Amino acid sequence: MENSPEPIIELNLNGERFEATRDNTTLFQFFGRLAIYNHIFLEMGEDETQPYGAYIFSDHPTYPNLEELIVAHEFPQHLALREVGQCDVDAWERHNFDDLKAADGVPEEWTNGTA
Repeated sequence: MENSPEPIIELNLNGERFEATRDNTTLFQFFGRLAIYNHIFLEMGEDETQPYGAYIFSDHPTYPNLEELIVAHEFPQHLALREVGQCDVDAWERHNFDDLKAADGVPEEWTNGTA
């Protein structure tokens, strides 16, 4: 059996080069309605007890190709999960709702004269 090199997926994260490997990249897929939380976690370090890093959620344009590479190269995968960790929910909410928090009120035409 031939020793092949460890697969590396090179990514550009906010202008920084990141090498995704089996040691720092994991696919998480949830069952049923929880699939909105499907993501790839890129571990960039660890504090006292928890890893920290970046999430790539399934609505991101690079997710399908990256998911395919993760499966093809047998990176760690957690599939058909039935519970979502609070850290994943928090990250998903930040990802989806930060733009709403920055909004400066509700546009007048949305209020129908009730505001």
